[in-house]
Amino acid sequence: MIPAIALLALGLIGFTASALFIKKQKTLRIICMVLCAAAVILSALWIWLTAYFVWAVGQDVPAEIPDDPAAGEDGGDWRTWRSYTEDYPIKEDLSVTLSPLDSGTGFAVYDASTGERIGTVPEGGAQDEILCEDIDDDGISELGIALAEGTVWYRYTGSPWIDGTGGGCFEKAE
Repeated sequence: MIPAIALLALGLIGFTASALFIKKQKTLRIICMVLCAAAVILSALWIWLTAYFVWAVGQDVPAEIPDDPAAGEDGGDWRTWRSYTEDYPIKEDLSVTLSPLDSGTGFAVYDASTGERIGTVPEGGAQDEILCEDIDDDGISELGIALAEGTVWYRYTGSPWIDGTGGGCFEKAE
């Protein structure tokens, strides 16, 4: 983009200089003005096309995440859409996978079999270790985030995740 702007500026300067300073040689003045005008038009067209494509990409609606986790084409599996961790078995019929939140402060929790969002663990980030252990011997594993200050544990509650409101199935274990 910078070279196109520089070429546009040079073309305008060359066009103006040709008109002002080459008065005695009419043919040379016309050739210089035509070449500079062509450079200005091509540069302006390049800048406009670049701006249009930047705008068009910004307007593009993102592809829908497919509902079928077994979709066969590349990108069809919901796990390809974000940076997911390994699967952590919470109870017999539930395994979860986590993805770092965009803010870098915590994890979104997803059902590993369907990809459905089921909660949030509001501590930790992409670099922190995730643990999965049954620390209270109730048969349901807790998720732990190993931070520098110690491990923070979250227990499964089964509460629903409400999109836009939050909540979810994990709460901090005291």
